[in-house]
Amino acid sequence: MNNSLLIIIGNATADDYFSEQLFKDPFGVVEIYRFQLTKVEEDALRDLTQDKHATENDEYLKGVYTCPHRPYPIALPRPEGIGPSPEEQKIA
Repeated sequence: MNNSLLIIIGNATADDYFSEQLFKDPFGVVEIYRFQLTKVEEDALRDLTQDKHATENDEYLKGVYTCPHRPYPIALPRPEGIGPSPEEQKIA
C-alpha cells in the first residue's frame, strides 16, 4: 500500500511552507520531495488542491492543530535549497 498522499497531507498540517507550496504547485512538490503517487492518489491530490474546494481545504489543513510551533519537528525535512530553513521561519 502506498501512503504517499497521507504523508503529504500530514506534512501540510505540520509545515506551513510545505502547505503553501502544495496548494500553489502540488505536482511540483511531489516531484521535489520524490513522492511516488498512484493514479488514484494523483486524482485525489488534484481534487484536494485544485478543485473548487481547494481554498476551503487549504484553510482546513491550516486549522489542524499539530503544535504551537510550526514547522513541527515531525515535518519532512526539506530538500536542500527548498524554502526557508526552520530556523529562518518565524516561530509562533
